[in-house]
Amino acid sequence: IIGGTFNMRLKGKRAFITGSGNQRGIGCGIARTMAKEGADIILHYIPPTSGEVKQVKDMIQQYGVNVMAVQGDISSHEEVTAMFEKIESEWGGVDIVVNNAGVCVWDDFIDVKDEDYTKMTDINLKGTINCASHAAKMMLRHGTKGSIINIASCHARRPFPNMSIYGATKGGSDQFSRSLAYELAPYQIRVNQIWPGLILTDINTKDMPELENEESRNNHLKTLPLGIISTVEDAGWAAVYFASDEAKAVTGETIKIDAGAFIRCLL
Repeated sequence: IIGGTFNMRLKGKRAFITGSGNQRGIGCGIARTMAKEGADIILHYIPPTSGEVKQVKDMIQQYGVNVMAVQGDISSHEEVTAMFEKIESEWGGVDIVVNNAGVCVWDDFIDVKDEDYTKMTDINLKGTINCASHAAKMMLRHGTKGSIINIASCHARRPFPNMSIYGATKGGSDQFSRSLAYELAPYQIRVNQIWPGLILTDINTKDMPELENEESRNNHLKTLPLGIISTVEDAGWAAVYFASDEAKAVTGETIKIDAGAFIRCLL
């Protein structure tokens, strides 16, 4: 088992994390961090990451927790239903759901293709709603005081070139999260958000000219108040907090993991 001293804040909890089969992704980072704190992990993946998910599973098992993996298209009601039925059948339910899976197509609005618009809407918004709906119903059936964590983006409220559709889907997720937090509060199910800024993942760094070489990357870092690039583990620790009993009175809130980028745009 991997060494290290942790508080085991999530011991005995079951966490389902969408889009966690990519070793470079935020979902995998969250899964690893939650496993360090004792959570049993349910990985979610789609066929393009089938080869990686076994490696991710092996990595997380080194923390001495239980791990299973489920496959499915989160934009499909039927496939999400099948995933949650499998989870309920084998693990008896979930305590934590992290809606992390997302896609981004960088393009001028006038050039965005219909299939790209549909893909971003289906995964980023419809997929989040699908999984949150199934999770909430399962938690209610079992009387679970659960935690739903949605990974949105600073672009939910911060305009940025070539990201109008992506920003719109994340803006929808932002409003959905706050409204859902209000609706589920009477059942002690908490809903919170994490807004990553620039994190070196496949979705966040593909085709970004400001990261194509060391000089351009250093120039970009100068625009960030903290002057650093956030990591997937940074997002993971925020998720651990939201999922833990330390945040039992926290719902409808957002933690930004962006090295201060959002506050800079407000100046």
